[in-house]
Formats: sequence, structure tokens, C-alpha cells
Amino acid sequence: MRSVTAPLLAIVAALGLIACGEPAVDVDIPDRAAGQHLLDAAGILDTAAVEGALADASQASGLDVVGLAFTDGAANLGQADRGGRALLDAWDADVVVVAVAAPGDFTSVGADRRRFFGVFSGDRFDVPRSVRERIVGDVASVPAGANDWTSAFTGAAEALATSLAARGGG
Repeated sequence: MRSVTAPLLAIVAALGLIACGEPAVDVDIPDRAAGQHLLDAAGILDTAAVEGALADASQASGLDVVGLAFTDGAANLGQADRGGRALLDAWDADVVVVAVAAPGDFTSVGADRRRFFGVFSGDRFDVPRSVRERIVGDVASVPAGANDWTSAFTGAAEALATSLAARGGG
């Protein structure tokens, strides 16, 4: 009896770990409207300005560049990556600019705020690490730090347009 119980418990424990996995992304992704480049589920962006910048980046690079802003209690790199990849898959896009924050932290000034800004790419194209690091570290860090999310997104889109067009994207 004991020889059967131990392997069975190990299998149940493994299945439990697999089932727990990573936290689900707390964002509803609707079908993409024609010409849509942005899903601002957080309601923090000047939609027209960011849509225009993302469309310009798409035109300049020859890639489909989209943006996502959302709130999630587990605001971190992993959630930004999962949310961005979910949008890339749902909208069949190439590159996503993502901002995620814990509820209230997009506008918070406290040192304990939890949020993340990043650039991710899908399977068809890989944004070079140097470009992603420059966007996050140089282009978007000051406006995001000041809660100017529209400038963070438009700056990221402009940097993507310049960097990816220079690589022969568009």
C-alpha cells in the first residue's frame, strides 16, 4: 500500500504545482478594431496621442506595434510580460509597449508603488535588447516616474520607430 501511495502523492503534488503556475493576467482583451493600436484598460493615456504614435511606429518599422496599459494586483515584470504576450497573441501583433501597475499606483507618488513599463516582442520579430533597455531606462523612465504615461508611451513608440526603421524594418 505504501509503495503506491508515495508515487500517487508525488503526482498529485506535481499537478497542483502545474495548476497553480503563474498568476492569470487581469485584463480583458476585446477583439481588435480596424486600425486599433492601443488597449488602455487602465484609463491613464491620451488615447489619440498614443494611438497616433503607435501607428507611426508601425508605419516606420513595417511591424505591427501596439500598446497596453492595465492594472493588476501583481504588477511586476512577469505580469507585464504575460499581459503583453496576451495582447500580441489576441491582436496578432509584433511588438507591444506595456505598462502595468497595482490599483492606484499609476498616479501614486509613494516609494512603495508597484508598477512596470516594458517593451516585448512576439515570435515573428525580436526587438533587440539594447533598444528595449534604452526605451525603458532612458526614454520612458523620467515621464513614467512623473506619472506622465502618455509621454512614456509616445516616447517609446517614437524610439521604436527610429530604431527599427534604422534596422531596415520599414
